[in-house]
Formats: sequence, structure tokens, C-alpha cells
Amino acid sequence: MPGRLNVADIQGKSPNFKVHLENDTLLEIHGDLRLNNQSYAPIPGGPDNEKPSNPLYGSLWMNTWTGQLEYWKGPGKGGWQYINPGSAGANTESGAEAAPQPIITSLAEWNSMAQAGVPHLVQTALGGQEMVTPQTQQTQQGSKTVLPLGSLGSISGTSFPGNSANNTWNRTLNTTFVENFQKFGYLFSGQRLAIEGVLGQSESCCDPYRYESMFGSTYTGNWADIRGSASGNSSHNPYEIQLNSFSSSASASSNLILRYSTDGSVNGGQGFYTHTPSGYLYS
Repeated sequence: MPGRLNVADIQGKSPNFKVHLENDTLLEIHGDLRLNNQSYAPIPGGPDNEKPSNPLYGSLWMNTWTGQLEYWKGPGKGGWQYINPGSAGANTESGAEAAPQPIITSLAEWNSMAQAGVPHLVQTALGGQEMVTPQTQQTQQGSKTVLPLGSLGSISGTSFPGNSANNTWNRTLNTTFVENFQKFGYLFSGQRLAIEGVLGQSESCCDPYRYESMFGSTYTGNWADIRGSASGNSSHNPYEIQLNSFSSSASASSNLILRYSTDGSVNGGQGFYTHTPSGYLYS
């Protein structure tokens, strides 16, 4: 059974006079909390995915991913929320307090509020919000306002597998690219994922190569076959797929499968070249 200690004053030991509490310790304060001879009050914090899932109402957390302070409103009441999202609380030239920036929590809100080049708070699938700067990109569906995911990292190329072959290669995606999809992919369930900068070459008539199961089969199936030059084919530049429908993107993996199939004729190229593409989401 846990113990309880009632004290009037707590003071740490010399020389730094710090007081250390274990993770499962509850400090209840009845009255005032006064930090004497100290110019700051350390706040619990860390990356977005390490926040407590159900702390006491009003608990504070310094989100080191966004650099903003959050408080816990409770389950079903918004969970973790920023105390000062965007320009909230900032004084305008007239002296009036600016209204809080609305938080994007759905695809409909993304489509109505996202503006290219204007940072905006977006709810993540991991809890809390993060600032995102939408961009304008020319997609297979025309000019769109997109949510950038960043670089996939260096994707090693494939090799000619011989005649009448059907080979696959496993590749690992860049951590930041995967984390961004985990956080924001849920907004674009059933929508479009586009990749810029895919490179490769094969026999243009007969030897297809493609991506498969990016993030795992829950999120994408088989991408379109590429034949011949990847960069020289406008239908694959950018290289796009319609995402599967899913309720959460938080479990997306870092796995990407490359496939190269050949017929029984000539060696028309190695399939994928080593390339460092980037990706984005849009609707």
C-alpha cells in the first residue's frame, strides 16, 4: 500500500537544492506553490508520442516536437490541447486579444482551412496538435494544396533479375517520413499519396516495376506499373496511388516493397535506380 507524507516545506539538498520525484509519485499541494530563489519552474515534457494517456485534469506537458505547452482537458473533452495555439492570446495593434487559431481535425477542415505557405495547427493521430505548413504541388489531379511528408530517404535501386522473373526487394523508409504519415495520414484515408523523384528504367514494352505496400498493406496496395523510364513518363511523375480506407494511421510501418517483373526477352534496365524521393498527401 502506498504511503503518504504530509510536510509544510520541501527543500532539496545542497548544492543544487533539487527535489526529485519518481514517475509514479503524486504531489498534492494545498495552498500556494512557491519556488524561492529560482527563476524558472521546470514542466514535464517530451516528444508528442510520450505524453501520458490519461493524467489528472489540468496536467501540463511541454511538447518538444512543437515547442508548445499543452494541458489535459480529459477524455472525450479534447484530450491534450495547446494553451496558446498559434496566435492565441497575442495582442493585436488595437490592443484586443487575437482569437485562437482553429485546429484542423478532419479532411473537410483541411480542404476549407489549409492555405499554401501558411502554418496551421493540425490534430495528430498520436494525440495533441502540430504545426504544419501546406504547400502547392502539381499532381496527377491538377494543382493541389498538399500536406508534405518529407523525404522517403535514399531508396536503394533494384537489379535486372533475369528473364521471366518476378522479384521483390524490401526497403526501409526515412523515420521522419513515416512519423509524419503516422501523425497526419488519417486525415487522408481513401485519398491520394504522391511521390516526387522516382527514378528507374526497364524495357518499355514488357518489364514492369513498381512500389508495393508502402507503410504496410493496411494503407496502400500495389502501385501502378512503370515501364521504361520512370522520370520520363508524365503519368508517373509524380508517382501516385489512392490510399486504402483506414481509421488510424498511427501503426504505419517503415517498410516499402519494390517489385520488378520481366519477360523472356532483352535486359532493358535495372528497374529502380537508387533515388531519394519526397512525398505528400492531398485530396
